[in-house]
Amino acid sequence: MSNTISAVAATDVAKPTGVRWKIFLLMLFLISINYIDRASLSVAMPLISKEFDLDPALQGLILSSFFWTYAFMQVPGGMLADRFKPRIVIASATIFWGAFQAIAAVATNWPVLLLTRLGLGASEAPIYPAGGKLNAIWMTQTERGRGATLLDGGAPLGAALGSIVIAWLIAAFNSWRIAFVIAGVGTMLCGLLAWYYIRNAPRQHPSVNEAEARYIEQSHALEDAGTPVSRGGSWMSYFRYRSVWCMCLGWMFFNVTFYGLLTWMPTYLFKVHNLSANWSAAGLVISGAAAEVRQTWYSGPCSALPPY
Repeated sequence: MSNTISAVAATDVAKPTGVRWKIFLLMLFLISINYIDRASLSVAMPLISKEFDLDPALQGLILSSFFWTYAFMQVPGGMLADRFKPRIVIASATIFWGAFQAIAAVATNWPVLLLTRLGLGASEAPIYPAGGKLNAIWMTQTERGRGATLLDGGAPLGAALGSIVIAWLIAAFNSWRIAFVIAGVGTMLCGLLAWYYIRNAPRQHPSVNEAEARYIEQSHALEDAGTPVSRGGSWMSYFRYRSVWCMCLGWMFFNVTFYGLLTWMPTYLFKVHNLSANWSAAGLVISGAAAEVRQTWYSGPCSALPPY
């Protein structure tokens, strides 16, 4: 009896484990991989355009095709995370986009390459909505900002590292095709890692102790108790708020800069300045930093505005 009481007392005073932070460090890693794969074509485009005899118009078509399905699948990706839970969505998305990345290596013409980019965009789209779902499940109200920072931090980190990694693989194997296969297979293995470690709820994770599970549950209960009852309404009502418009404008400026430089910088540096893939990769690192500065410049003043 005394041993049971001691065990319960030890559980009550035990320090909460930090599994939720490990999960979000894994999400940071996965989103970095996400951007490594989407940036790979930009780094290899000077070589691919020469091999397939692509003019700038076709290059732009292939580079932009990723964003068609990526944008289209954003909302369905969130719906999938709601219905099937984030674990399976994150793992499946990672495995599928790794497969499309690897399949691109066997493309013999530009239409096949374009199809792999469409598949890559559709597969990568659910990672952010599912990550947001994880943030709501695993993080407390005071921790979600840091959780969102870890999710968003994968974008500039992956863009910077991706250009360097892909450029190094191309130089090491003297082949963009082998570089794509290695990146794709590595991504698929990361998808298996995501399935192994991520769980849909804290109590489902074998490494979460009672203290961490109770801490998360109590924080969510307090948050729910203080949340006013929803009155319903259309999602269009969000556009009554000035802060929403400023957020949209901030992201628009960010994306124009970030993705414009991400897709075209390596080709520009290669053709205009005769720089190798390694120097083009350095240009992407600088462009990522520039995009982050612009985002901060626009989002900072907007965050101080009243909501109306």
